[in-house]
Amino acid sequence: TPNALYRHIHDKAGLHVAIGAAAAEELIAALLVRTRAKRPLLVLAERYLRFAVERPDAYAAFMQAKPEPDDARVQPWIRLWLIVRTEVAKEVPNAADAAGFALWAFLHGRAQLALGPARGATWDAGLEDAVCALMQGFLQTSPVASPLPEGLAQD
Repeated sequence: TPNALYRHIHDKAGLHVAIGAAAAEELIAALLVRTRAKRPLLVLAERYLRFAVERPDAYAAFMQAKPEPDDARVQPWIRLWLIVRTEVAKEVPNAADAAGFALWAFLHGRAQLALGPARGATWDAGLEDAVCALMQGFLQTSPVASPLPEGLAQD
């Protein structure tokens, strides 16, 4: 029926969160494909950006959804964060929260450029050097305090 959706989703913001959560689950599935790569963090970065470039509508839904921290539907974003942080912790154990936060921001920014102003460029050009430089910077300055709110910080 025309109003059936509103029995499950109460407003436009709720619809954005539901669609964003589904997109986050797709991204998680893409990141969790097993690999024997020597640089799993680089593989994670490549898969993240590939998802953004190949699935721009799903990526946009993921980015635009803004679930509240106490909303149960925030769980896919938390799981995604934990996947990123876990991989970062393997390379930068003394600053995993800060380095993971920086990598997350870098990937979001790089994806936005690849989908916008740099649309014609190769999306993975220089990615390995950038990820390595970012992690090396945190290795050299660690320990670094966590920039995350108490519920997400693990350092």
